[in-house]
Amino acid sequence: MRTILTAKTKKDCIKWTKTAIVIDVLRSSSTVCALLQAGKKDIRLYADKKEAAAYKKINAAAEFFSELDFEEKFDKYDNSPSLAIKSSHLKPALIITTAGTPAVMALKKADKIFMGGFCNFSALIKYLKLNECENILFVPSSLFGFDEHTEDAICARECIAALSRADNASRAIENFKKTKRFADFLKGCPLTAKEDARLALTLNSIPQIPLIKIYDSFALINKYQ
Repeated sequence: MRTILTAKTKKDCIKWTKTAIVIDVLRSSSTVCALLQAGKKDIRLYADKKEAAAYKKINAAAEFFSELDFEEKFDKYDNSPSLAIKSSHLKPALIITTAGTPAVMALKKADKIFMGGFCNFSALIKYLKLNECENILFVPSSLFGFDEHTEDAICARECIAALSRADNASRAIENFKKTKRFADFLKGCPLTAKEDARLALTLNSIPQIPLIKIYDSFALINKYQ
């Protein structure tokens, strides 16, 4: 019988050795899925700003996705699924975010790491149902960011529920759209916020499953086959 848990602390992530799924609904998971949907083959993920900037300096063609500020003056896109999905499949990409990418990099001991959200909900649940022997840790990336980002825990809860009973994810999304957190996101984020939210909060809008492998200071993201 497999174990399905939701991480409560950063230590839960650091010590986990089985399958882990990082949930960052707004917006890291959706941006990563969008990069795969765009057809990119070389996608790097970082948690350390210096490491990310160093890679960009020697790979000028790489498209950089991040909401973080950098001293270095190089071209950068926001952490935005609506921008990522339009990006060139011919260029490599790197992504570093406030919470989603640090959550991934905390899982160095995990044997498999995926990213998920509502945008790839059904594809992810289908995979997990076909692999019932796997123990699973769902990681709301808000553990590495802000407690008020409740959408990550909501999505993790709905994933667990969908594995054992009827899927109520659509209702959960509609309820989240009535919250102050959602209103604040639309007001406080860049011009892409409305389209980013549409992609991130539409079930199966980007049905990719990102499979992630950590290499020391960075991780590579590939499409799960």
